[in-house]
Amino acid sequence: MKPGSFRDMQLLNEVAQTPYATQRDLAKRIGVALGLTNLTLRRLSTKGCIRKTGTEKHRVRYLITPQGLLEKSRLANEYVTHSLQYYRGVRQFLRQHLYSLAAQGHRRVVLYGLGELAEIVYFTACEMGLSVEAVVRDRDEAESFLSLPIRSPAEAARLEFDRLLVATDVQDRREVRRQLMELGVPAYKIFSVPEDVSQSPLAEDGDPSLRQETGNLPVPIPAATDVVVLCGGRGTRLGHLTQSIPKPLLPIDGKPFLLHLLLHLREEGFGRFILAAHYLADQFQDFVLKYRSELPGVKLVIEPEPLGTGGALRHATDHVKSPTFIAINGDSWVTQPLAPVLLAHGQAGRIFTVVAVGARQVEGGANQKGVWRLGPEGQVAGFATQDSIHRGWVNAGVYLLDRTMVSAWPVGRYGLEDNLTTLLKGRRAGVFCSPGRLIDIGTPEVYHHSQKLLDSFGPVAVPAGGDGLDGR
Repeated sequence: MKPGSFRDMQLLNEVAQTPYATQRDLAKRIGVALGLTNLTLRRLSTKGCIRKTGTEKHRVRYLITPQGLLEKSRLANEYVTHSLQYYRGVRQFLRQHLYSLAAQGHRRVVLYGLGELAEIVYFTACEMGLSVEAVVRDRDEAESFLSLPIRSPAEAARLEFDRLLVATDVQDRREVRRQLMELGVPAYKIFSVPEDVSQSPLAEDGDPSLRQETGNLPVPIPAATDVVVLCGGRGTRLGHLTQSIPKPLLPIDGKPFLLHLLLHLREEGFGRFILAAHYLADQFQDFVLKYRSELPGVKLVIEPEPLGTGGALRHATDHVKSPTFIAINGDSWVTQPLAPVLLAHGQAGRIFTVVAVGARQVEGGANQKGVWRLGPEGQVAGFATQDSIHRGWVNAGVYLLDRTMVSAWPVGRYGLEDNLTTLLKGRRAGVFCSPGRLIDIGTPEVYHHSQKLLDSFGPVAVPAGGDGLDGR
């Protein structure tokens, strides 16, 4: 939004809502100086958006014109679009930066600020497994925020925390930083969202790299991690529904299921997607072209024949750039955020991690997915069929893999789970046991009420201090 446009919108709103308001009244309502209000009113009057009434200097009033109503609507639409883009960028920025903080063991944070931005910071911090110890602001503004008591800045300086997250208006942040430093808060502990979140993630205390080091183990983050989406299946359980449409492209609420899935992953911070397809592959090409503005980082890889999960991953890995990548099924959705899974995978030094959920948390064919057998330290001990489905951890179809390892797998057609012992060759592999829920649209019953299921799915976060790996 251009500089001054927000002020124009505020002024037009006030003139429309309060006919005959004086210039001094308008200045108080929008919170700017009288002189700046005067200049803005002159400019809007010249553009034909408002007109003056009265002739005496101290009795001049302002009315909005039809042209002004149109301009007010245009600015409102521009403001909504700008706000959505900004808050989406804020969430992506926070996921990346707070994820890197967690990777370094910094889990106790204090939140400075109230309002919408503070809410976004709070919930994103909780999603990343951080513990919000307190909320700081002047107490005359409110008694509590998100059920947390509000502490004064002087009290905050005496608290034990790893980072203080500033979530105030842009114009207030410099003053907040100065005040906190005067109270004894070290500069490196103060972190705030930059005004332009479209730029690389930067904070006052430095520029986090795309791969943070935890001990000697590199920990990948979403922005630097490719996602391979397996879309090659025929979806035979859906009968006539998939005779002319691939299962991942079946519409839900008027849009392909795959679009819902990729947009959700983009909100988590992932940006590069590789679609591995075979059945009706031309429709995936149309999908990539149609949604390239929303999803510019999508690449289609067509399999020469159905390759199975293992063969499809080997075929797609030639196009993977990141050292660690994620593979997911294109016809299922798990509520588990993937950033904590990446963190646990890197910290444990795994070369393979699979996400699993409890059988009761599965919608759609849990008994056909099989369960993972776990070793005493959460390592993969094998893959079982439906005989133990009601007491085991069900395969959620989400895998974290080492690119070099997969590149060494044989070319051809084969499954992943049934050949895992051979493919891993004794390397470190683990199961991330998630409290999340899984929906698989592979059956007509689930597909027909999938929109209701997706709407009911809430986000799941790993509790602070936990890594989600069974047997840790």
